[in-house]
Amino acid sequence: MGAMNTTTGPLDRFADWILDRDGDLYGDEQERLRWYEAITIAANAQWALVPWAVAIGVLVGGRPAVPAVMIVMGVFYLPILLANSYVYRHRVRTQPERWSRKRWILAVASGFPYLGIALALAVVYHASSSTLLGGLVGGAVGAGAAVLGLRARRRKQQAFELDESE
Repeated sequence: MGAMNTTTGPLDRFADWILDRDGDLYGDEQERLRWYEAITIAANAQWALVPWAVAIGVLVGGRPAVPAVMIVMGVFYLPILLANSYVYRHRVRTQPERWSRKRWILAVASGFPYLGIALALAVVYHASSSTLLGGLVGGAVGAGAAVLGLRARRRKQQAFELDESE
């Protein structure tokens, strides 16, 4: 199952190395598929559970725990950014025409814990009610901007795909 990647950027070289396409790290093609499925299951679980663990860590550990758990969040988020960069670079369509119920459930399950982190930080730092209200409004505006950004990205990707097919 030889290496299929022809690009040579640092992320691509890292992906080739970690995927071990010519090695025995993941077994044969069928076993490799099962490993990829298992890794996807683990990633989806971690995307929901790690932020909740951070929120709980903030509540239990108080202010002294905040720097450590925020470092954990940064380290946790870096591989997500790398994965998104990798699929974007390889022009993988990541946004469907319509979101399925499952996609919404997974998006909420992986996004909702960040509200828990924000609330835990507000509790630990004794935020005022106006700060909390501002945070909620800001969060709603940010979520709206994210939705608009995803829609614009989808339109741009569709236009690109039309240009490619011509």
